[in-house]
Amino acid sequence: LALLSGSRGVELACLAEQMAGRTLDADDLARGVAHLDDATILRTLHERYDGRVIYSSVNRMLIAINPYEELGLYSAAKLAEYAALGTESAPPPHAYAVASAAFKGLLAGGSQSIVITGESGAGKTE
Repeated sequence: LALLSGSRGVELACLAEQMAGRTLDADDLARGVAHLDDATILRTLHERYDGRVIYSSVNRMLIAINPYEELGLYSAAKLAEYAALGTESAPPPHAYAVASAAFKGLLAGGSQSIVITGESGAGKTE
């Protein structure tokens, strides 16, 4: 994982290893967690990545980890599935969910912003 680079990453990786008994299998990392800390987030993201689940969220923020392989997440059928969702449904985290929510917000007359960050080569343009 690119998240584990640098000295801070090594420190966080060690903390994540100490969290062996704590697991969180939720799409939204902010739900059901008493203490949302770096170690919990890193461990959960790593477990989800190992399970080929590259999208997670923290409230309204989407976290995507580049799998460096095709996972079949971007088909026309998947796009139609997210475009058809209403505001009352809570779809699994996906880039299409962010785009759909922003588009629906525009249609409702609100301004929308999407901020995409990441290291060079991390797959932001995918």
